[in-house]
Amino acid sequence: MNPLLSKKLSAACNAPLKAGIDFNFYRTRDKAEIELIIDTSSGHVPIDIKLGSKLNRRMLRPMQTFIADTGAKFGILVNSAEKIEMVSDNIVQIPATYF
Repeated sequence: MNPLLSKKLSAACNAPLKAGIDFNFYRTRDKAEIELIIDTSSGHVPIDIKLGSKLNRRMLRPMQTFIADTGAKFGILVNSAEKIEMVSDNIVQIPATYF
């Protein structure tokens, strides 16, 4: 791996730890998962990362289940879409290019 890229990747991965942000992942017995759960003082923020830009309702189920089970206020879906938009009442889609 390129040493500069390795250094940047390491810094990006360690930034949340240095900022005192707690994070986890979520996986059910049937292997549904959400890649990142950020724990804040006001609750959990689930962040799901999907390849591509096409969505179907089945892709939103793990996030919807997590929100219902935990009382999270909203979830974030990161993918290759072209614009930020609400994909359900409490899930916002954000293109990966914004990061």
